[in-house]
This record gives sequence, C-alpha cells and structure tokens, in this order.
Amino acid sequence: MVRLPTVPDLYTQVMNLLASPNADAADVGKLIGREPALTAKILQLVNSAAFALARHITSAEEAVIFLGSERTKALILMANTSLHFDLSGCEGFSQEQYWRHSLSTAGLARAITLLETHDAKLADEAFTAGLLHDVGKLLLAANVTAPYCRTVSIAKIQRLTEWEAERMEFGTTHAELGACLLGTWGLPLRFLRAMAWHHTPRAVR
Repeated sequence: MVRLPTVPDLYTQVMNLLASPNADAADVGKLIGREPALTAKILQLVNSAAFALARHITSAEEAVIFLGSERTKALILMANTSLHFDLSGCEGFSQEQYWRHSLSTAGLARAITLLETHDAKLADEAFTAGLLHDVGKLLLAANVTAPYCRTVSIAKIQRLTEWEAERMEFGTTHAELGACLLGTWGLPLRFLRAMAWHHTPRAVR
C-alpha cells in the first residue's frame, strides 16, 4: 500500500471551525467553498439519488445546512479519497457502482439507527461508517491493480464473496485495509470496528 490518501487539510480546518462556539453552517460552507474540486464532488454526491432531494443544491453552504456537521465531515473524507485515485485502469471495478453502494449503505445505516435508537447523533455516525465502509476497495484497486481485478473476476466466476476472494489472494480484506486507513486518520475505534467487521459482525468482541 504505497498510494494512500491522507486526511485533507480541509477536514482538519472544518473540525477546528466546528469546535468554535461561534461557528455556524454558513462559515463551514464558505470554508469548503474554497476547495473547488472537493466542493464539486460533494455537490455531486449530495444531489445524487441517494439523498432524494426535492430541489437541487448548488452551494457548499446549502449542502452543509442540509447535511449537518457529521455527514459533511464524512463526505469531505470520501470525496477527497475519490479525487486521490484514478481507477480507470482497473477492469471490472466500477467507481460509479462503488459510489452508489456506499451512499445507499450510508443512508440505510442512518435510517435504521434512527429508527432503532431515536439518537440523531448516533445515526449520523452510522452514516459515516456506512459511507466509508468499502474504502479499502479503493486502496486495493489503486495499489495492486492487476491482482485485485483478477480477484474481482474470480469472485464472480467461483461465486465467492469479494472479501473471501481477497482473503485467498492477499491474506486480508478490503474491510481490514479500510479500517487500518481510518486508524491512521485518527477516527474513533467505533468506526474502525464497524468497518473492519462489516462482513463478519459476529467476530466483534
């Protein structure tokens, strides 16, 4: 794993701003708006079918007001990771499908948590975990492209899950790699546990 995305400066700046008692959503939105590439990616995501908005959001400020702080931070991390890699050379790996799955998982994780606990903060954390749960796939596709593409193909032919095929090929899985990455980013242990064991939840201790 020689190609690893780092935590974007914008994420750290947003975290610091959110710690200020005088900060509001407009301030966070203006800060994000200084990064055109990230802003464009975040707007693309928030206007996707996964959020099912009644109207189109056109600015970072609007996006932050709609998303709230926790989901905004999650999208910053995800958008930065996506912009870091060019995965066009990995045959069989669809970035579009990856994004759809990640956003759908995030939305469902948030909805289920809110339904079960009525805890909005915990639900937003579940959104973050759901959004980032497959980030290890990006690491594999970017760093061991040919073997990973072969693994995706083998999983389909032999009717294995992708994580089972990864374990056979690499001795680890995208779930474990993703958890390691988020660990280097300093995310709390509860996110790492959710990511590392999302295919084998009974292994959680």
